[in-house]
Order: sequence, then structure tokens, then C-alpha cells
Amino acid sequence: QAGGKLEKIIHEADRALYLAKAGGRNCARLFDPTDPQSSDESENIAALLKIAVERDLVSLVYQPIQDVASGRFEAVEALMRLKMLDGILVPPSLFIPVAERTGAILELGRWAIRTVCTDMLTHDHVRLVSVNVSPIQLKTPGFATSVAGILGETGVAGSRLAFEITEGRELEMDSDILRC
Repeated sequence: QAGGKLEKIIHEADRALYLAKAGGRNCARLFDPTDPQSSDESENIAALLKIAVERDLVSLVYQPIQDVASGRFEAVEALMRLKMLDGILVPPSLFIPVAERTGAILELGRWAIRTVCTDMLTHDHVRLVSVNVSPIQLKTPGFATSVAGILGETGVAGSRLAFEITEGRELEMDSDILRC
């Protein structure tokens, strides 16, 4: 069938594919219209992500990382948060998959790295900050160059910024990710 209905079917198939990937691959998923992450909700989140940075709807919270032996806090992990226009928080389990599927993760990732560098590292609030990075970011040409640019602009040493790479299974199979 042509028109909007075909686009909706493709979108739903894409969501099922993403769920299969998130479930560890080597599996199949069917689109479920009763899924709480409905297609309409996914589209609303995608629209929200397009304006999130410019409207200050995205923020970071910092989870301390403690050295078990010494008991000292050695670093922090930056965790992204998203709120809707009315201030209600959107769980990362909902918005991160949509951000990855739509490509919004690229802008959000650059924003997170820049924010961590300017807010936490240039002012020496902590020695080290860990930032989650998606394989989608690592596959994007110029990712390493953009990180180097942010480090250069902010005067932060690369040894103070750690990346926690999500979706580890994909790393083994993609040489572009390993190269980056």
C-alpha cells in the first residue's frame, strides 16, 4: 500500500529491528501495537529530541565512582536526562533508543562531551569523567576529530575523559568502531 500507511509499517518494522538488536541479536521481534512504547510515543520523543539541546530540555547528572579499596571518590559518570516541555522526565530507556534510531544521538553526544569538559573538567571539580558513547557515534566519520576539537577548545587533557561504550556485542563485529 502506498502513502502514509506504508511509511508507518516501515517505521514499525524499524522499531522491531531495534528491539531485536537491543535484545542481543540472533533473534526476531514483531511489532507489538500494545507495547507501552507506542509508535506515537516514539514519534513524540523524536520530535522532542530535535529541540532538546536548544531548549535546555537535556541535562546531565553525575554518579560518583568510588574506589572500593580506598573509599575515595575517584571519578563520576555523566548520565543524560531529558525532560518534556512540561518538565516531566523521560526515562533514558525510552529516549536513548529513539535518539540512536533517529541520529539525534550524534548532537546529544557532542553536547554531553562539551558540557562535561566545560562544567566539570575545566574547573577541576573531578579528576575523571566517564561519558556513555553509542557505537553509532563511533561509526560516524569525524567523531574522534570532534572530540579532539572539544578537548582542544576547553583545554582538557584527553586522559581525564573516559568513554563507556554501550552495546558491547556490536563492537566485536565492526572494524570502524574498533578503529575509532
